[in-house]
Amino acid sequence: MVFGRRGKTPGGDSRPVGADAVTALPRRGRDASIETLRGLAVLMLVGAHVYGLDAGTGMAVSGDTVGRYINDSLEYIRMPLFTVISGYVYAMRPVPGWPAVPTFLKAKTRRLLLPLIPLIALIGLLQMVGGGASNAAPSVSDIARGYLYGYSHLWFLEALFLVMTVVAVLDATQRLESLRGWGATLAAGVVVYVLVEVPSAIDFFRLSGALLLFPFFILGYGLARHRDALTPRPVVAVLVAAFLLGATAQQVMLANGMDTSPSTIPLRALAVVVGLGGTASLFYVRRLLVNRPMAWIGAYAFTIYLLHTIAAAGSRFLLDAGGVDSRVAVFSTGMVAAILLPIAFERLFGRYNPIRVVLLGEKPLPRRGGPTTADNAPTGAGGATNR
Repeated sequence: MVFGRRGKTPGGDSRPVGADAVTALPRRGRDASIETLRGLAVLMLVGAHVYGLDAGTGMAVSGDTVGRYINDSLEYIRMPLFTVISGYVYAMRPVPGWPAVPTFLKAKTRRLLLPLIPLIALIGLLQMVGGGASNAAPSVSDIARGYLYGYSHLWFLEALFLVMTVVAVLDATQRLESLRGWGATLAAGVVVYVLVEVPSAIDFFRLSGALLLFPFFILGYGLARHRDALTPRPVVAVLVAAFLLGATAQQVMLANGMDTSPSTIPLRALAVVVGLGGTASLFYVRRLLVNRPMAWIGAYAFTIYLLHTIAAAGSRFLLDAGGVDSRVAVFSTGMVAAILLPIAFERLFGRYNPIRVVLLGEKPLPRRGGPTTADNAPTGAGGATNR
């Protein structure tokens, strides 16, 4: 499926602009290095949610532990890496002009927002019924509010939709075509995120999350469209140095028992420095990281993102019912379940259009005997943290 227009790729050649190519490369011929990074991001995300971001989530582990330390250390990298990948892949086939914007937004509504309808209700219901396994017991009003303010890890879908809407407009007006325009947009995004704190009462569609994601999406965009300006050694050295200095400061804070959640201006600034520098550094060395199993996981990132909390909670419930309380067993089983069960679900049920479209956000498969169209791999929106 294409927009009907042809857009310029970073290399300058004209290619069909896929409505679903916004955050994904085609399954066939996809870039293994990008899929490997996506798989790495999936492991960080799933690990964080299986273990728990705090004592009230995941395995409900309290106190200072190695797992909590690892989770906190990766906080500035997990969500930014997913978002940078999304921006990078979107930039390979950006919105070519105003006529393409409605089609683009329609495709993103199906891909990012339609799955929210069943999943928020399903996850909320399971949390109400499961209680202990899900570490929460929301009310019906909590679930209903989730559609407007974001619910559980699914807030990422709403925030990313806002980001893509803004980027589509910027692309339609050619604001990101020049290096100067791109740089100014990145700088503005950083300043707004660091300085602006969105009141919870008006944090519709998780606007606060969109402010966080925006600079990283723009970075990914630049790594694709303006790579010649971002790959010279001096630029690479600055970004790597920024990451190392920021990460060192973060580690010092963690070693002293300080909260590093980006809840203040200084901490948001630190999060941006570590996130931009760290994700850019991973992109620079991604060819050295290519790993086939990781790339295979990355190809299912979106489905894993959508369903991993259900699979992990289910595994905890079964182990708890069987009297298994070993942290190693619970964590390893949860990781395997949270990654493999969503993959199995997509492979088994992704061929049925009602599930494929409504739950997974994919384009419907053509009817037998009808014209065939090339579909695309899951989006790079494959996950996010809860903070």
